[in-house]
Amino acid sequence: MTKQQPTDESLSRAHLAKAYKLLSAPFEDDAVERTKGAQTRKGYDTTGIKYQFIVDRLNKVLGPGCFRTTQEMTVTEMTRQSGRAAFSVDVEITLQIGNWGMQGFHPIAEVFGIGGHTSNSLADAKKGAYTNGFKKAAAMLGVGRQAYAGTIDDDNQPVPEEFGYVGGRDTYPPKKPNGNTATKDFF
Repeated sequence: MTKQQPTDESLSRAHLAKAYKLLSAPFEDDAVERTKGAQTRKGYDTTGIKYQFIVDRLNKVLGPGCFRTTQEMTVTEMTRQSGRAAFSVDVEITLQIGNWGMQGFHPIAEVFGIGGHTSNSLADAKKGAYTNGFKKAAAMLGVGRQAYAGTIDDDNQPVPEEFGYVGGRDTYPPKKPNGNTATKDFF
C-alpha cells in the first residue's frame, strides 16, 4: 500500500504555525470556570477553561477530527480518612494534531499532558484525570494557556509601581507616585 498524499485541505506544520495565534487567543468569560477550595475540598481556589470550550477551539481552528488523544491511566484504590473507598487516577495524555488517511492517523505534531483526580467513583476519577491532562496538553498548543499563565483574571496581574509594587515586594501602606504614603484619596 502507498501512503496517502496530503491534500490542500490537509494540515501541515506551516498551518500549525499560523494556527497558534488562533489557538492561543483568550477565551470569553463564559468559558472560564472558577471553583472555591471549600467546594472542592482541595484547600485552594482554581480558575481554568471549561473542557468543552477547549475541544471546540481545537475543532474550530484545526477542523473536526484533526486531533486525537492516546492515554495511559494508573488507578489506585484507596481508603479516605472517613473509611470510605475512593479511586485516585493519574493519566499521561498524548494529544496529536494531524490528518486521517487510508492507513490511519498521520500526526504532524504531538504534545503531552499529565493529569490526576481522586473521587469516590472510578468513572468520575477517570473523567477528572483525563480532563485535567487534556487541558494541560492543549495548553502546550496555546489553547487555554491563560489558565496556566495566570492571566485570566486581573487579580493575578502584577500590581503597577504606582500602587506600591516595587522591586518584587509589596509595600504597605502603598506609596503614591511621589513617594509619600497613600491615603484613602489615592484610591
